[in-house]
Amino acid sequence: MLDSLSGGVRALRCLDTLRRESVLDADSLKRLQDALLARLAKSAAKTGFYRHLSPPSGGSNSNQPPTSGGMPVDLESFPITEREDVRLGPDGFFACDETRHHLTSMTSGSSGTPVEVRSDREATAWRNALSIASLLDAGVKPMSLCARIHRKESAPGRIRMHYFFRMLGLSLFDDERANLTAIRKFGPQSLICCSSYAQFMAKENDYAEKPVKFKQVICGSEVTGENARREISRSFSCPVFDVYGCHEFGHMAWECPEEHSMHVSSRFIIEIVDGRGRPARNGPGEVLVTALHNHAMPLIRYRIGDRASWGKECPCGRGLPVIASIEGRTNEVFALPGGGIRPAACFSNIESLNGRVKSFQLIQEREDLFVLRFVPCGKGLDDSVRGDVESIVRKACGGARILVEFEEAQRIPREENGKFRKFYSKVGKG
Repeated sequence: MLDSLSGGVRALRCLDTLRRESVLDADSLKRLQDALLARLAKSAAKTGFYRHLSPPSGGSNSNQPPTSGGMPVDLESFPITEREDVRLGPDGFFACDETRHHLTSMTSGSSGTPVEVRSDREATAWRNALSIASLLDAGVKPMSLCARIHRKESAPGRIRMHYFFRMLGLSLFDDERANLTAIRKFGPQSLICCSSYAQFMAKENDYAEKPVKFKQVICGSEVTGENARREISRSFSCPVFDVYGCHEFGHMAWECPEEHSMHVSSRFIIEIVDGRGRPARNGPGEVLVTALHNHAMPLIRYRIGDRASWGKECPCGRGLPVIASIEGRTNEVFALPGGGIRPAACFSNIESLNGRVKSFQLIQEREDLFVLRFVPCGKGLDDSVRGDVESIVRKACGGARILVEFEEAQRIPREENGKFRKFYSKVGKG
């Protein structure tokens, strides 16, 4: 109880700091982030990865990070950190022993590679504060009831407290009719879920005698297309807000409450770079993230697997950087036998395969046929693992009659835009 109370106080302090930092002009923000980066570099100097990394030959990132006095010359002097670096050697990123009580194992969002991320109490408070700030900026009122639809919900239909908010937990594996019924019963004011599922619910809501209305819908995990945004907004009679984050860092950016530009939080430095690691000022590039608040496990210039483009300065007057568009978050949908549909997030429990395969891709060849293409770590997949995969896919399909086949491969190529699609349906795409 005391730990929970003290954690809440820390989160509130971080939230207050975020509020003050969110209105800084660009020059003040730059000075703040330079100071925070200098502190982070001191923590990074204690880690095996950043302290002992040998500079690669050639390229714009060939210099190892300068650590004289713990002060970096500039961010680009650090090497780009890959997910594979963290997956294969997580101990090399830990800066202190006290984090053993705050170990969280996360699974990456776009590469299918499990990574272990640690945070101390302060970093945990910042992560919670960032989540709270994104909801408050979307207009969610303290103590209001929100419906949160998530694949990891263990007790659908229960209401829990999440700092300022009450959360009605619902499962992404339940169909939209069942979740709409629960929403009508409890009457939440806000909806939080991935955009593809919200779009399914919106279509179902259109045919209801008493359509559900929300004050806002907050979408994450996927890119919300303009058509989906219009459908969700029209059906639920409310605005739609996007939140951008990843498993390793939590919420990094969210829509401006005034202009709906996607502002990057003051606690992150996001770079958008081309194939040579140089700043991509025009057009999309790869996203690199530096979290300025996690000194227990510094991750600097961390490649998260997304692509994005910079936007123009927001008319709201804030100095926070603006992201114009994001690529790389799948909103793939699967059409099932009998007419049902499921978002890709329903199948993401297959990520439990990580560690037993190097990479995988689930492909829906027909409504009743799924193929798991995988690159093995060793001899392949034994019968028990194959059985687990079949169970996961059938559960995601709501018990529909389907076949699951397995295809071993030497590698699974990325698409032309560099995106790795773990879940792909060919149904209805010619």
